[in-house]
Amino acid sequence: MTDVSPEAVPAGAQGGDVKRHLIIFTTDAGFMMPTMSVIDQLLAQPRVIALADIIVYLVDIDADRRRALEDAFGHLPVRFVEIPPELLQLSGDVSFNPTHVPHSTLARLSLGELLPEQYDHVLYLDGDIQLLGDIAPLVEHQVAPGKIASVNEGIWMYQGDGGGYWRGMSAYLSGLGLKSPHDYFNAGILAFRRDTWRTKSAEALRFFTEHSDLCRFHDQSALNFVFNGQREVLSPLYNYISSYADLGLADRLKPRIVHFTGAAKPWFSRARPWQGRFLPHYDALRARYPVLAQFEKRKSADEIAAIDGEAEARRRKMMLLTPWRPTLRRQKLLRYFRDTRFAF
Repeated sequence: MTDVSPEAVPAGAQGGDVKRHLIIFTTDAGFMMPTMSVIDQLLAQPRVIALADIIVYLVDIDADRRRALEDAFGHLPVRFVEIPPELLQLSGDVSFNPTHVPHSTLARLSLGELLPEQYDHVLYLDGDIQLLGDIAPLVEHQVAPGKIASVNEGIWMYQGDGGGYWRGMSAYLSGLGLKSPHDYFNAGILAFRRDTWRTKSAEALRFFTEHSDLCRFHDQSALNFVFNGQREVLSPLYNYISSYADLGLADRLKPRIVHFTGAAKPWFSRARPWQGRFLPHYDALRARYPVLAQFEKRKSADEIAAIDGEAEARRRKMMLLTPWRPTLRRQKLLRYFRDTRFAF
């Protein structure tokens, strides 16, 4: 099942048709379990599976654990492809802003030469998401040449707030050449053409290598630089990030993909806004596939308490100092939703 050759292409759709759509993930050991949970949900959407193949690109997964993946998931229509180590080596003197995000996030910028030529249209998904609805419209969407389809990152909601955070973010965006926070996107869910990614991902990797000091959010920063002015703006339905979820509109807006940005991940955390809602799902997946224990480094109760406590402290500070801001941000998010909800 593991195949490092981009020429080795799966058979395609039923009836001999060759699929032109591809869904991809990149993951190291730490994100293997949540990534497989997303794949489990994809496989429960027949229209999606009829449209697209799935490839998981592996970062620093040793041969023994790779074989364990093949044994456990070989019956599924999923390919595991190792990223050659030489593609993951960064040249030059680069810095990596220390956050909860692992270095492996840069791996997708090395995929330009690995994506099989069979596929014209590609959907990239982060592993720290959950599918709550039908995503076939997103999978089948054909992005214009040279462009990327993505959802606005939540920075735009802070415009006009004043304060140190907005000033810092405004300077950060300016450093990337962005004139408006509405131009800045979250890179956790992206759709693009394969030939576009082949060119632009290489440009983004080069920008990160040469200007890592400007890349506060790593590959997301670099991608925003190279795709500046070349976007299709997706509805937040397809990437409902944590800053949107914090506003308490999920039951009303009914997002199809929720994205757990931030350090408090729902496979171990009971922090707001989800408060443990997804823990049973992850526990059930672990029970079905014990092999996933080989990839998880479970956090201690003290570590979880510290992460959850920090998230709650930030929320309380905002409510205490600026209790009107959530109301204003809800209004902004509703306008964004209204303007893009019929994108597909």
